[in-house]
Amino acid sequence: MQGKELSEQNTTGQSTVGIDVCKDFLDVHIVPQDVSLRVSNDAQAHRKLKRALAKFDIALIAMEATGKWHREVHR
Repeated sequence: MQGKELSEQNTTGQSTVGIDVCKDFLDVHIVPQDVSLRVSNDAQAHRKLKRALAKFDIALIAMEATGKWHREVHR
């Protein structure tokens, strides 16, 4: 760590999720399971994504901040 403090965020999950955001859709990738999916960027698809992600033991979700297109899925 070379003098750096440990992160206050302790994670116990096994998976990391990355979400690439655009106006019309979300590209989602889950590692280490190597699962990819694309969903629409709308409320109905956000609920579908939430159900899909619930199947994994998630430690972290990283999402692209795009100004306004990420706000609803972030909530």
